[in-house]
Amino acid sequence: MIAKSCAHLRAVDETYWEHQFIALRYGFICLQAALAAFIHAFVPALFETTASNKVVQLAQQRK
Repeated sequence: MIAKSCAHLRAVDETYWEHQFIALRYGFICLQAALAAFIHAFVPALFETTASNKVVQLAQQRK
């Protein structure tokens, strides 16, 4: 598992801490999108484009 993790970090050219920060940031953005989508499912007038905007934001953030 350690060797595979090290290989992944080399492949994405990030340190452990850089990768942790980026992965956590992606995770929080995904949580925001999920929460907005769940609320939108019950009240369609709320968060009409939030989830899709978050997906676009994630796509644009990658190096």
